[in-house]
Amino acid sequence: MNGARALVDDRAARNCAKVLQIRSLGTVGVILLAKRRGLIDSARLALTKISDAGCWLSADLVEAALVEAGEA
Repeated sequence: MNGARALVDDRAARNCAKVLQIRSLGTVGVILLAKRRGLIDSARLALTKISDAGCWLSADLVEAALVEAGEA
């Protein structure tokens, strides 16, 4: 499974992956990757849709993601 990643968001799952030495990626990471690869035009729109669907994202995480995506 060289190069594989676990797609996880919650802290307990991330900690478990770290202990098992499994690379992980969260939802925000997937959005940033899609933006970098040109698969989506707007990270902001994707993050807003996730938030509007009821998923909680911290304001600090959203701001950091928008900075990284060049949308701050």
